[in-house]
Amino acid sequence: MACSSSPPCFCRVKGPVRTCRRKTSITYPRVISRSFKDEGKAANMVDANLDVLRRRIDEVRQRERPKDCPRGHQSGWNYPPHVHGYDNRIVNKKRKKKVMLAEAMELMILASSSLGLVLLSGSLCICLVWFLLHLNY
Repeated sequence: MACSSSPPCFCRVKGPVRTCRRKTSITYPRVISRSFKDEGKAANMVDANLDVLRRRIDEVRQRERPKDCPRGHQSGWNYPPHVHGYDNRIVNKKRKKKVMLAEAMELMILASSSLGLVLLSGSLCICLVWFLLHLNY
């Protein structure tokens, strides 16, 4: 027996459609996925990650420890001034400052010598013109 009825229609129009709706702020509940089987495993994972981090920090300390220092100075992050560019930044700043001062002094000397040369040549020209005028009279 075939069913002659059509399936029910779920799309119904209920009155006029509103175009502007109020914006409602929906606050969703905070969801944390935990099961009772995982009890304590999250803390164990954090401890394991901290152990891995401590091990890596120790490896980095071993690599960066200076080889030429005595045994007592090897604890901590003691860097000699010439290792890994530690002191080079300070030296480079001082060197840059000295170079800038030298360039500024060179510029001042160049400007003052140019001004002096202009004044000297102008004075010499005035003297020459004065001398030529007095020779003609």
